[in-house]
Amino acid sequence: MKATYKIITSLVLALLCLTSCFNDDSSLAVNEIGDITISGLEENYTGIAFVGDHLKISPVVEAGYDESALSYQWLLLDSKTGSLKEDGDTIKPVLAGTSRDLDLPLDMAPGKYQLRLVVTAADNGYKAYASTILTVRTNFSQGFYVMKETADGNTDIDVVTPEGVKSENLLTEIDGKALAGKPLNLDINYNAWYINPDDDKMASANTVTVITDKGQLAVKRTSDLKTVFDRSNLLYGKMDEGEQPYGFVNTFMGYICYLSSDGIRTCNSAGGISSTESSGQYGMPVSRCGGSRFMTHDLTSYGGLLFWDGNAHTIMQADYSVNARPLTYSDNSGSDVTTGLTTYDCLHLGYNYMSGAGTGTVILENRTDGKRYLYTTTSSYSGLFLNRRTEIPAGMHLAEDNVFCTNGRTAKYIYSSDGTSLYAFIYSNDEPGETQLQPRGIGSGETITYIGNVFWAGSLSGGDKFNYLLIGTQKGDSYTLYMYNMTGGAPEGDPVMTTKGTGKVKAVRFLNSTFNPSDWQFGYHVYNIND
Repeated sequence: MKATYKIITSLVLALLCLTSCFNDDSSLAVNEIGDITISGLEENYTGIAFVGDHLKISPVVEAGYDESALSYQWLLLDSKTGSLKEDGDTIKPVLAGTSRDLDLPLDMAPGKYQLRLVVTAADNGYKAYASTILTVRTNFSQGFYVMKETADGNTDIDVVTPEGVKSENLLTEIDGKALAGKPLNLDINYNAWYINPDDDKMASANTVTVITDKGQLAVKRTSDLKTVFDRSNLLYGKMDEGEQPYGFVNTFMGYICYLSSDGIRTCNSAGGISSTESSGQYGMPVSRCGGSRFMTHDLTSYGGLLFWDGNAHTIMQADYSVNARPLTYSDNSGSDVTTGLTTYDCLHLGYNYMSGAGTGTVILENRTDGKRYLYTTTSSYSGLFLNRRTEIPAGMHLAEDNVFCTNGRTAKYIYSSDGTSLYAFIYSNDEPGETQLQPRGIGSGETITYIGNVFWAGSLSGGDKFNYLLIGTQKGDSYTLYMYNMTGGAPEGDPVMTTKGTGKVKAVRFLNSTFNPSDWQFGYHVYNIND
């Protein structure tokens, strides 16, 4: 629908200063001043931000003037245009272009905008304008987040939508640079509280957190990947210079636990059943133990934690109140094989949830003799306990490989790779076994550098369920990520999705905007939080 109006210059200027100039009315206004008319604009435009897209519009301008006598302004207005800032200045429209044809990079925050074209005749100052609605969204709210190491040893992320659309190097694209240091951990947290930098008010959002081995972290809301926390504001006080962040874990009772080299801190999360508004910042540690990037939550033990204390070289567990202590057998024995293991390093920590019972898996290596040990845990409402400690037999790939992943839902497997082949270590039997798997479609000359099991298994949460085995390979400076359906724990057929990019894959997490926190309340293992 089109409407034609006769206006004067003062009226146009007044309209530009009013907040009411932007609303949800998507009808296209075509204005005629003297003998200037504008047409050729659609009523609505939609674009994807931060994927290199441009909005291009070529309007039809008819005027009784020479082209050299006409000037053009494309103005971008949002809901705050025309309102007053704290200093009393009026928020003005953004100048998006000064040529007849518009070529606008879609690098603005997601939302709804009014886009105006103002054409001015130099001879008499008359103006004509036309407007349309621009809706900008991102591919960040749902999809596979890929944390990767860049060629120069820093950290960046890609995002791949469920349809296979990829946005690359987003930290560089949005922040101007990658995060300093090699990748350490990648976390997804739902409905986390923070202070909205746009209006300084408490808000909640799904967040993705990227952490590096140089102590850098960026907590970003997934609507637009704007950083809401970093080292400067994550804590109520100043973060000690030597503190190394390790990661964030959601627990059953509504807390987000932040683990670092200084201990465990907690914050009441918007995702929990007992949530209240908060700044999202963290205070003093509630448990004065060390942490590491090796951690998981254990929902079936009332939302406890399982993690490796890199300071004390101890396998630790924490209950739903985040009271931490060394992992032991249910009779409180076993601390001699879990605590003070100063010559041991943690190589892997995973979690499997089958038939309603959770099993944690921890691989430790003794540096003095090279022997490796597999620890498994068992869960109940009374707590999280050590179930078995097994020396991994020499000659098995799990005793030699350095790429690991625990199957999360369908098999008691720990995957490993020697770079060329994929193996599954079977840990459910009294005598451990191993089998070689044959994923199809991997190109020649590619080295396996990453294995993951990414799934979505919401019982109360929305979204399509899936369960993919992920294989990341490297060739030169580029990665290829293969996603397979599984039969049991074995890859089935050809990859259901393949994506390529620069850098080396270090972690993959899936974000689903339809998560329901009640799944935590009932102990459902909905998505993977580690590899």
